[in-house]
Amino acid sequence: MLIVLPILFFVYLWRWLSLRIAWREAFLWVAVVWGILVTGSTELLSLAGVLTPSGLIIFWLFVLLLLVWACRPESRLLALPRWPMLTRLAWVFLACILVIFIPTGLAAIISPPNYSDGLSYHLPRVMHWLQTQSVAFYPTSIDRQLHHNPWSEYAILHLMALAGGDWPAQLVQWFAGLGCLVAISLLAGLFGADQRGQWLAALLAASMPSFIMQITSTMTDVTTGFWVLCFVFFSLQWMKHPGWLMALGLGIALGLAVLTKATTYLYAFPFVLWLGTDWIRRRNLAELAQLAVAAGLVLTLTAGHHLRNYDLYGSPLGPIYAPGESPYQNAFFSVPGVASNLIRNLALHIGLPGGWPVTQWMQAGIQQFHEQVLGISMNEPGLNFLSTKFMIHPLTRIEDRAGNLLHLLLLFAGAILFLLKTPWRSPQMIYFGVCLLAGLAFSAYLRWQPWHTRLHTPIFLVCIPWLAWLLDRHFFPRWGNVLAISLVLLSLPWVFYGRSKPFWGSGNIFTTPRESLYLIDRPEADDYIAGMDVLGASGCNTIGLVAHVNAMEYPAWVFLQDRLGEDLVIKHILVTDESSRQGDSYWQGFEPCAVLSLYLDTPETITFKEQAYHLARQGQWVGVYLP
Repeated sequence: MLIVLPILFFVYLWRWLSLRIAWREAFLWVAVVWGILVTGSTELLSLAGVLTPSGLIIFWLFVLLLLVWACRPESRLLALPRWPMLTRLAWVFLACILVIFIPTGLAAIISPPNYSDGLSYHLPRVMHWLQTQSVAFYPTSIDRQLHHNPWSEYAILHLMALAGGDWPAQLVQWFAGLGCLVAISLLAGLFGADQRGQWLAALLAASMPSFIMQITSTMTDVTTGFWVLCFVFFSLQWMKHPGWLMALGLGIALGLAVLTKATTYLYAFPFVLWLGTDWIRRRNLAELAQLAVAAGLVLTLTAGHHLRNYDLYGSPLGPIYAPGESPYQNAFFSVPGVASNLIRNLALHIGLPGGWPVTQWMQAGIQQFHEQVLGISMNEPGLNFLSTKFMIHPLTRIEDRAGNLLHLLLLFAGAILFLLKTPWRSPQMIYFGVCLLAGLAFSAYLRWQPWHTRLHTPIFLVCIPWLAWLLDRHFFPRWGNVLAISLVLLSLPWVFYGRSKPFWGSGNIFTTPRESLYLIDRPEADDYIAGMDVLGASGCNTIGLVAHVNAMEYPAWVFLQDRLGEDLVIKHILVTDESSRQGDSYWQGFEPCAVLSLYLDTPETITFKEQAYHLARQGQWVGVYLP
């Protein structure tokens, strides 16, 4: 149970800081400190080649003891914190939030990670890091394990290494979700919302379907949203009262956001512009120095990963596209193109239960608008990722496609009310414009994808404090309780019956075998487990892996460790992309006694280092080769 070390550090520092500043603001400061420690320790232990469970135990024990020693004169730390006085309305909102967060926390712990991206690259990269005791790049056919920004996986690495298993892997997103509620309620307070409006802000975030589906997974968008919210909070505080402390906070938060996901550049760019124009208005050299230090912190926190990307791909951001796939960015920039992407991104959130005729009418209307007004195809190849075709999907409980219809309607209704009743030069109006600019930047740069709803989550989170302030001001006094209860009731299908973590019925998380839950609803599940049984029976624990770019690699680590023990070694072989340049030293001395193929093409023989491996077990999805 050594996982308690980083948790105790967080709680102890939060308790100490809460004696000096408001507990919610203290939470954000402790979070950014914790984020720096995770980043710095991972990079430094990696450079020393000791990124191991023992190395992480020593690190967290050291910083925890150092914190306890530094805080030893503070006797009040030993006293239990006083529970804040809550109104009856606040208790209603707290109960509604707990109805969402207690079951999702339970699902995050009980159910194994089973989101496809987590199985393909989020968690396999963690296993390779632990195996090599370093975050250095390695040869892999799934190159997203290398170039995608790694902070969430750094945190998962710490928790998994200290816990000795993957049960806490999904808690990174879940705790980030709690942090989002704290940050959003603080931002709503900055806009002028009272206590009830701040509780409303927290509940609006907690009840978003895309948010609910992601906080029980190893996805990274809620974590990104949390760091972006911290950056926005510290930025607004800095613009109100410029100083070194807030400049450090906004620089660290932005650096952690960038290190978590590259889409941060799009979300944060309008807020960086706002910071810049605010400084230009005052033109204070001391404040410019503060912003320069903040920018330096961003570069420092991201330097390790960006340098590794630059060394391998020639760009700090990595490749502009994955092998065999189209680029991520739009092929051209134009007003019709941006309008097309904006409309189609919004349309991802308007899915209704399957079979409703209005869905076909909306899709036909969007197609007609493209042809008659925009003058481009609804499926313009230069604006679509891969060969995807636009369609309005029915209401779904899938992690990367769950839309936020109710929240989108509230945002639209709020925008109309806001524009009619708010002074144009008010801070709220500027914030509203900056949020709109973030959505436009997203649509202007990224090709449309049918699973973009998960990437929209940080934008929704940033908009919610403004929405809660608006509802509190014009709507809440009469209908607050009704809205709160409606939000939680409408969110329950996503809480209790998500496709990958249902609480009842077929495949529920309580009675379904854990191995089956890893590959729930995946067509290759039975074939996958049968292939692992053959490898387990062989007794071979040094395995070469041949995989396609979207292969579900992580279950192989779990299933084979269960069958062959913790001394298992798995390395990608026959790699053909840029990462193969890392192979000379990586494969030195590596002589696999079996080859696992997660590739649809399974030839009779595979040769590695002049050793031939022959097909011993052929399945539709999984092949096993032995010498």
